[in-house]
Amino acid sequence: MDNFFTLLLILALISIWYFIRKKPNKKYKNVSIIVAIISFFVVGLINQSNGDDKASSKGIKTEKTSSKNSKQSSDKKRESSSKKKSSNKQKESSSKKKPSNKQKESSSKNKNLDEVKLGMTKDEVIKKFGKPSYQTSRNLLYGKKNIYLVDGKVTGGNYDALQKQVDKKNTKKKKEAKKDRIKNDKKKYLAALYALPEQTDYVIQDAQYSEQTGVTFVVSDDALSLTPAELKSAVHKIWNIGQNLSNKYSPLPGDMKSTYITVEDSSGNDLAVTSMWGSFKYKAN
Repeated sequence: MDNFFTLLLILALISIWYFIRKKPNKKYKNVSIIVAIISFFVVGLINQSNGDDKASSKGIKTEKTSSKNSKQSSDKKRESSSKKKSSNKQKESSSKKKPSNKQKESSSKNKNLDEVKLGMTKDEVIKKFGKPSYQTSRNLLYGKKNIYLVDGKVTGGNYDALQKQVDKKNTKKKKEAKKDRIKNDKKKYLAALYALPEQTDYVIQDAQYSEQTGVTFVVSDDALSLTPAELKSAVHKIWNIGQNLSNKYSPLPGDMKSTYITVEDSSGNDLAVTSMWGSFKYKAN
């Protein structure tokens, strides 16, 4: 039956082609299309029913084989479970064995690696904390903890206790370096300040520094013969020299009043000072 409708479908398709291309005939073409559609659906239904029959027969066979496989797998599971029980008993008995004195000693030493100090020698570390799992001239490895060596001495490590020591040491070094730099800058500043009279051809007759009053410039008496406008301009330039010198060597020690500048004449009269806002304030009017 299946072959008949398959053949009918093929003939109908050929007829469609024939009545379209070779001998056009609209009526026969439509009949051929209808026959092709019916044949196509009939062939599909027949194939579906045959497939269901095959699937049912396969299902019966698979049920039989699965029942056999389930019996075999259950037997295997029983055997494996009995083997696992016996192996677990052996593991429990082995785990109950007490560690040797050497193992206890090495584990306790490894736990105290936080007590390693910077500057300790390689021999001191090994003597106090036991033999490492791996060592070179630059490393001592205890498990995951790595101790760094330079010239046979501890300089750091890859764990928190040693890293904190390194950070603390670096912070201390930075503070000391900053203090030294500030001290040196203070010396350079004072040397430059005291050299100003000679550098200005003694227009600045004297330059002094005091922790109480800050910087004091004494203007030469020749400058007092200038016009008021010229004198103010000259005094302002002198004040700027002091301000620029302070900025050049900043930061200076916090107790230095280098930014407070007084410009006076040889009699001690103030010509200009630094205002409370840090600006130039002329007082010779």
